[in-house]
Amino acid sequence: MNTFKEKALKYGSYILVLFAPLVFLSRNLYPHISTKTFFIYAVVEILFFIWLYLVVTDKSYQVSKRTILYFLPLILFVSWMSISALFAVNPHLSFWSSFGRGTGLLTLYHSLALSFVITSLVKKYGIPYIISLFQWFVLGGFLLAMSVWLGTDGFKFSATVLVKDAGGGFAGNSTVTAGYLLFTLALSGFLLLSKSLSVKKNILIIIATFFIAFSPVFLSLYSFFNGNGLLGTARGTLLGVGAGFLFLGVGYMFFSKNKVIKGLSITSIVLALVTFVFLWVQLVTPNTYLNNKFTEEARNSRFIFWNIAQKAMNERPVFGYGPENYSIAYQTYFNPQILVSENNFEGWNDRAHNIFYELGATAGYPSIILYSIFLLSLFYAICRLYNQNNINRLQASVLVGLLTAYIVNNLFTFDSSLSLMCLFILSGILYSFEDQNDLKQKSLPVQINKSTKKIIAAVLIVVFIILYIFIVYMPLSKSRAYSNTFASAINKRPDLYSKLLEGSRMGGDWDASGMAFEVYKKYASNPSVVKNDPKILPYAVKDITALLLYLEELSEINKSDYRLYISRNFLQNTVTYLTDSPYNEDMSRKTLAVLDHAKSLSPTNPNVYWSIAQVKIWGGDLKGTEEAYRKAIEVAPNIASSYNLLLKYAQVVGDQKLFNEVMLQAKENIKGYELK
Repeated sequence: MNTFKEKALKYGSYILVLFAPLVFLSRNLYPHISTKTFFIYAVVEILFFIWLYLVVTDKSYQVSKRTILYFLPLILFVSWMSISALFAVNPHLSFWSSFGRGTGLLTLYHSLALSFVITSLVKKYGIPYIISLFQWFVLGGFLLAMSVWLGTDGFKFSATVLVKDAGGGFAGNSTVTAGYLLFTLALSGFLLLSKSLSVKKNILIIIATFFIAFSPVFLSLYSFFNGNGLLGTARGTLLGVGAGFLFLGVGYMFFSKNKVIKGLSITSIVLALVTFVFLWVQLVTPNTYLNNKFTEEARNSRFIFWNIAQKAMNERPVFGYGPENYSIAYQTYFNPQILVSENNFEGWNDRAHNIFYELGATAGYPSIILYSIFLLSLFYAICRLYNQNNINRLQASVLVGLLTAYIVNNLFTFDSSLSLMCLFILSGILYSFEDQNDLKQKSLPVQINKSTKKIIAAVLIVVFIILYIFIVYMPLSKSRAYSNTFASAINKRPDLYSKLLEGSRMGGDWDASGMAFEVYKKYASNPSVVKNDPKILPYAVKDITALLLYLEELSEINKSDYRLYISRNFLQNTVTYLTDSPYNEDMSRKTLAVLDHAKSLSPTNPNVYWSIAQVKIWGGDLKGTEEAYRKAIEVAPNIASSYNLLLKYAQVVGDQKLFNEVMLQAKENIKGYELK
């Protein structure tokens, strides 16, 4: 390591894994998530362009054709996701994802680029580099775990980053944190089994592992000593950890030189797969013991999500709806049962909470096949590394346990930019060992003259700057703009909405409609207070009117988001109520057009029919009102709200016959129904 570029590449990778789970800038939208996503993008782009320069000018950084072949499953998977994005309902969302998720194609591309960088570094520096990288991983994981201890599920420190951490500390979500710490736990075990660290470092790793394992997301000592049980918040990940430990043992048997023990391990794997299939069938079959038990713990929403994903897969088996487009499949096949309180209402959902259903719904069956092949290639790589004596038996078993835990965890949750970064780094490490024999041969720099090197460097710098501006700087600025706009006082927001149409388009899909709906909820929580306050009312009306103008322009670009259109209607109704606006035929026609589009996007969501009924009432169309409420009942016969609305309408208009008919229908469809 003789040059600044080489040092930057090596130590930059350490900086990435240390700070990726920790960075937080409060002025960004979804600061726990978006800050980390763009930090990863920025650092990876720097590392990647340094790597490109070194690959061209130094043979010791070049990846062999043999290693590229091992990368083929991963490359094919990412390529298929890119192809499916071309046929996506919303290709823009596939590419950028949202500020709240950050797992679109851009993240896959950056993660793949990072895996190549890691591969070259392992090839050049060998096992010592991996040991150092894993130590920085563990330190970052330990600090993340400590933030969970101090957050809302722990000691409840009042720091801004922890006040709204959703149990996830610096990561802002317990699911995201648990998925990342899953890797950290395994890497800690790998280090402890490496026999290359000092006693002092081993003790520090053991301490870090203890605080991670017994943090509020896993086995929560804090919860236990407060009398709330030992189980942490990330139950799905805990299940994954259990499966990981089980397969750690099976893997240890498999790597035995004893043929009998190896045979027993293979038998155990077959039995485990058969058992898994049996339990999974029991899990997804209604009214079985396992199904009922899972429903008690996680409610019925997961089964609704999976069922919707299956319908999407049946409709679009090859390309799916497009990466990151599950929310569109969700609204297309919306199941009104999600509105029932016992199903843990999640009316706006953009994840299937199962990696295989997610992939199938968004990129078709080929993505599931390619993803499975990619995972199998990692298991194969572990076996190859052990057989070549690059890692010991216990280390190989730990890696098998890690991959198993990751797969099981993702049966009930979803990836984040952090977990994808971990998975692709691990892939780069496992694939890189094919080049380890090259370490025995001294690689000389490529013979390129200084002028050519300067030209190469200049071209790479220009491309880097362009990509950095469009992929990091502009979206990050848009994230700040969203955050500043919706955090501003209502007397300042009207001047800020139009500026959200400038710059990067990121955030104009899922994020914008989410913010709009949140604004509506705040006004709807107590509209009479706003209406009767002469100081607030003018500002509120101006705020909502300006927001509606922004959303209308946004609708010209984003035509696939049901939440965007229904939120426009909710906000328009709010303005009508606040201003006591008389019936306006043009406005009525415009509102119904918005609702008709919303209905085309989500025909089984009763909300849209309730909204149509309101517009009909406003115009005095009694027949149209009744028809809209009846349609709501038709698409959601088990939802009490539709009956409540139609029954109250019947009372207002004095139609006793209609009242009796609907009451009878409600009692037939909903056990124990009473008008509320």
